[in-house]
Amino acid sequence: MEKRGKNIVKDKTISIPKNNYTFFRKNWWPLLFWLLLLGAFIRLSLDAGISGDEYLHLNQSYKVMDYYKSLGKDKSALHTPKTFLKYYGQSYDNAATLISEIFSIDDIFTLRHILNVFAAWLTLLFTFLTARELSNRRTAIFAVILLLLSPRFIGHSFNNLKDIPFALGFIASLYFILKYLKNLRNSPNIVKAGLITVIAFTLSIRPAGVLIIIYLWIFVSIRILQQGKINFKEIWQEAIPLFFISLTGYFAGLLFWPYALENPLWHPIESTIVMTDYYITIRQLFEGTLYWSDQLPWYYLIKYIAITIPVAVITGATISLFYFKKYLLKKSDSLPLAILLFFTLFPILFILIKSSNVYGAWRHVLFIYPPLVIISALGYNWAAERVKNKASKYVLATIALLILSEPVIFMVRNHPYEIVYFNPLIGGIKGAIGNDEMDYYYHSTREASEKLIEYIQTHNEDSVIVAGNFETAWFFRDFPAVVKNIYTPYYYKNSKNWDYNIITAAYMTPFSLQPERWPPPNTIFTIDVDKVPICAVLKRETKNDWRAIELIEEGETDSAIVMLQGVIDDYPNNETAYLELGKVYLNMAKYLLAKETFMKCLKVLPTYEPAYYYLAEAQFKMEKKEAAIQTLKKLLTIN
Repeated sequence: MEKRGKNIVKDKTISIPKNNYTFFRKNWWPLLFWLLLLGAFIRLSLDAGISGDEYLHLNQSYKVMDYYKSLGKDKSALHTPKTFLKYYGQSYDNAATLISEIFSIDDIFTLRHILNVFAAWLTLLFTFLTARELSNRRTAIFAVILLLLSPRFIGHSFNNLKDIPFALGFIASLYFILKYLKNLRNSPNIVKAGLITVIAFTLSIRPAGVLIIIYLWIFVSIRILQQGKINFKEIWQEAIPLFFISLTGYFAGLLFWPYALENPLWHPIESTIVMTDYYITIRQLFEGTLYWSDQLPWYYLIKYIAITIPVAVITGATISLFYFKKYLLKKSDSLPLAILLFFTLFPILFILIKSSNVYGAWRHVLFIYPPLVIISALGYNWAAERVKNKASKYVLATIALLILSEPVIFMVRNHPYEIVYFNPLIGGIKGAIGNDEMDYYYHSTREASEKLIEYIQTHNEDSVIVAGNFETAWFFRDFPAVVKNIYTPYYYKNSKNWDYNIITAAYMTPFSLQPERWPPPNTIFTIDVDKVPICAVLKRETKNDWRAIELIEEGETDSAIVMLQGVIDDYPNNETAYLELGKVYLNMAKYLLAKETFMKCLKVLPTYEPAYYYLAEAQFKMEKKEAAIQTLKKLLTIN
């Protein structure tokens, strides 16, 4: 018992001071900083848009609520053939919905965003604690600064209730594992409780949370071997609390995950297998080429991280190579640093080896970013310790401030679009437009909708239809002048009935994003980031293209032809008019006219897949089979 007491004293876990007044008097400024930071996060979150995944997870959370309300009888949460959401715990989404129902909160998205920035705030706090545990207070301060000045992390903090809470669980697990390794089974109960909590929390969000248990066992085993505890009795004594922590955390993590509750032993394993070999693929713009996400170059993830994190983080991480070379090999206890490296690098290596399906930049591995930032902070701290000369310190500080000023200026100038940040290595967002995905999470739809409301009010319109390549209905829910909201992919927009269309620059071809074509001619205003349009609001110039399609469906072919030719005469860049006119000629067996029309369509939009398909059909009908085969081969190179 005596030995146990001594070990506890050595542990630097937060302790309750005898004199609370003295504690707060000595630490008032850090406490004030963290409270002010939380307040700032909450305020900034109020400007955020709705992310591309929020509707999906919100709808699933309602089904999860129905599952629990019916005591498991309502199984709709378990039938998700398109979204695969049954394989997620998504406890944070579910908690937000539960709170909204308990307190009758109508603005569910604002609530979700506030809860999400709270998770981001805790991520910052645990990043600070972990960096201090590994090094010192200065390193911890460096880490917090670097994380705060990382635009993509801040952008996800506003509305990504999947990746930010998971990042919180990941960095918190690193902290508690490091604390546990100090005393193993003699660790304070607060450390053991912390491990149980982070295991349960992380697993309740994503099935990959089970890795925390595996990590814990691996690192404890290494520590036991380091201490020379190789007899069965001592190993068993160490294993007992580990079994308790692992099993308690594991089953607690399943409580808010319906699919896992249905089969607690197999379904979490099945979910892990499914999510590491994800079936769903989407088109991604990368390096000026459209790929399906399961066919992206192997270096996609690495390059995307390199071009979207601040140069300051990259610089610090590079410096840290010298730090790790010295201390990882020579330090008496290098295991904590090795664990930090493992937490950062292993997920990336695993994804590369497995060729896992990742997309949407690097949000799927956002959880490795806080550990990466700590590595960078260790580099800066090591450099600060090496420099003794005052003048040199001032020079280094000036250089650091200049490097850090770039992401600061970007965030101040472009809030709330921090998620669209590209660093100077690629020329910022101006270098990325047309080469890489812009606002792939559709943040700009909110501001575009709010500006459109002002525009409609100014022009006294009382009955309009609003379309978009992302869901817009929520933003117009209290605006009766908008009588209908519809979804229209960018390349099929003219085949639908709408008056205004909100188009976010996402999942578009490089050709369409060239400066002379983006934004489109009928744009009334844009949402810009560093003077680059990431969203355009279009006003319908003519509905004759849509009306012609209606006429074709009604069998009024001749009238449709006249109408479509009129649209082409007035708007020669309308690919829909060419496509529909060519299809009419094809159905009338006017194959030469059809072929010529589809070829004109491809001059307007050279990557328009439907035009290639129908062109090949016209060529086959004309018995130009070799030409048709070449056309289809061209289509396959595009998609």
